Amino acid sequence: MNRIVISKAGRDKDLWFIVIKADGDYFFLVDGKTRTLKKPKKKKRKHVGLTNYFADLVIPDGRALQDADVCKALNRYNMCTESNAAAKSGCTSVENVFVVREVS
Repeated sequence: MNRIVISKAGRDKDLWFIVIKADGDYFFLVDGKTRTLKKPKKKKRKHVGLTNYFADLVIPDGRALQDADVCKALNRYNMCTESNAAAKSGCTSVENVFVVREVS
């Protein structure tokens, strides 16, 4: 889980999400804003575009995952893909909240 995906259909088309759970033909998606950890979006797999990026949770103080952490991960992913920072920095977060990594 924790794969970064893009919605391909529906009113949330072209929005980025993180998969927190998979169940059969469905993914449960969060973005930390409109789709929170308490109320994830249930979306069919065929309506989701997969990326090669994952958000690895690294919370040093051991606290539970929060919606703000999801927002930070998606913002970090956008920074990495938009400015080619992935090649320069490996997309590791300065705050060590999330590490975004690419899988070939």
